[in-house]
Amino acid sequence: MDTKEALRGKRRGWIKNAAIIFLAIMLVLTFFSNTIMNRSLPEVATQYVSSGTISAKIRGSGTVTANSAYEVKVKENRVIKTVAVRKGDTVEVGDVLFILEEGESTGLQELRDQLDDAKYNYRLLLLSSPYINTSSDSREIERLKEKVEEAIEERDLSYVTDAQIASAESDVTDKEIAAETAANQIEDLDEKIAELNEQLAGLSGGTVNADLSAEQKALDAAARELNSKKTELQTANLIYGRAYEKLSEIAATWEIEYHPEYSLEARMAGYARMNPGAGLDGITYSEAYEKITDAKVALEAAQIAYNDAQTAYYNRLAELGASSMESAQASSLKAQLETLEEQKKAAEKEKKNADKALEEANALLETLKTKKENYKMLDDAVKAAEDALEDKLISVQESQHSTTVEKTKFDLDVEKAKKQIDELQEKIDKYEEGEGGDTINAPVAGTVTAINISAGSTTDYDVSLMTIEENDRGYMLSFSVTNEQAQKVKIGDSADVTGYYWGSDIKATLAAITNDPAGAGQSKLLNFVVEGDVSAGDQLNLAISQKSANYELIVPNSAVRSDANGYFVLTVQTKNSPLGNRYVATRVDVQVLASDDTNTAVSGSLVSYDYVITTSSAPLTPGQLVRLVEN
Repeated sequence: MDTKEALRGKRRGWIKNAAIIFLAIMLVLTFFSNTIMNRSLPEVATQYVSSGTISAKIRGSGTVTANSAYEVKVKENRVIKTVAVRKGDTVEVGDVLFILEEGESTGLQELRDQLDDAKYNYRLLLLSSPYINTSSDSREIERLKEKVEEAIEERDLSYVTDAQIASAESDVTDKEIAAETAANQIEDLDEKIAELNEQLAGLSGGTVNADLSAEQKALDAAARELNSKKTELQTANLIYGRAYEKLSEIAATWEIEYHPEYSLEARMAGYARMNPGAGLDGITYSEAYEKITDAKVALEAAQIAYNDAQTAYYNRLAELGASSMESAQASSLKAQLETLEEQKKAAEKEKKNADKALEEANALLETLKTKKENYKMLDDAVKAAEDALEDKLISVQESQHSTTVEKTKFDLDVEKAKKQIDELQEKIDKYEEGEGGDTINAPVAGTVTAINISAGSTTDYDVSLMTIEENDRGYMLSFSVTNEQAQKVKIGDSADVTGYYWGSDIKATLAAITNDPAGAGQSKLLNFVVEGDVSAGDQLNLAISQKSANYELIVPNSAVRSDANGYFVLTVQTKNSPLGNRYVATRVDVQVLASDDTNTAVSGSLVSYDYVITTSSAPLTPGQLVRLVEN
């Protein structure tokens, strides 16, 4: 029994202790629940609603544009070969903007063809005139027609194409290179022969008592090979030089001009890679480069072989004894002289043939040029004969038709055909006025802001190819404001440039207030003149001050929030509870009246000394419990 009672006593003691511990924990939680809850709430900073004065500012941003933008146009149809500038480049008056393909305007040539067809149809129409009814008129017209046909036949015998002349000029150039190469070779041979003769004159002679035939032959062969390679190098140098001249002409329009640190060989190799088919007179730049490279390598190899043969020759002489040196040298020099004399005869024969070929090529070129000049003169004779025929046909028509009052269909057709000719001639005259050579140059100085055409494209008559903003005409900037804001500023007001940290000071002055095309009558455009270190395309933020005014409700800028329903502030409302005060973020809708850099004037269901939330440690929603910043 005692044991059972003891167990029951222990059980009752354990239950009692557990109850005491539970009640203690509940008491602690009850006393500290307020503190625990507050620690989990967002922390907010607040500030009183006040009254006072605000100097409001109207803010806006825009892109700086030049006051004057020049559109570069041409009054002809030409193919663009190269665009010489890039967007953003600064150009001066006269700078090359575009390089055009050779030839005249395609549109001009089309118009001339149309004019020729119109004149031909016009004459055919006149020849079918119903007013030609006398035999004398018919005979005279027939004679004039025959003169036209004879003039055309004679003119066409002198017809020469530009391609024929270009081919003849290229052939002349090739023949000039060949003649110049032969002349250079003869000059080099003369110098070598004179040098050998001087060496021979300085020797006293002697008897050759050794057999040097093998070494002599090897030395002679090496000398001939060396001279041959020198000639090849001279020819390659001429070709390479012409390729270099051509490359220099186009260097101003190709990207290599931006890499002056590269060598000529590197430039030529680069251009050859970029333009594998480019070249002149049947040889590409890549081939010209390879020719001179191969010629240099061959010359170096021949020089080495010659040096080796010469060394072997003199080593052999040394073995045979110094007494035979001069005689051996004389024999060697004479053998070299004979070889050089043979080479000179061959070179002179080659020079003679080259000169004859050059003379024939020049004669052909002159013949072609003369025929082309004659063609122009004979073409004028054709036009004179055609005009005489046309004048006769018109005079017959006018004389026979002078008594007729009403115009016939034939008369109307003649008038229409003549009008078409006049209109085509007028267009041609306008085109010819716009013909400006093979480049398009900058008419004004400024910055290139737009390029509307690329290389290989054809220009259109009077269509903008490029836009140049003239920097010396000043800059403008515009942004949109409400009608109410526009009423609070005036022309001449200065605006502050905000958030711009580059360059020197910038000054912006309100120059005009205009209607906003996109505002549907609800907004205006403020147009500012911008001065200082700016350029077209810069983005600027401007703030222009309004007149100061007093307001009843002013809150910090950070307290004003907005959503789809408009502007609002969050105020702190106190809510009593058994555990103490609770603070609730409450939404109050407001209207923004004015603002400056720090404060905003509002209207709404606020009173002075209301607390508005300025910052929070977490995003807030209306009705959410918050805790105040602890001081």
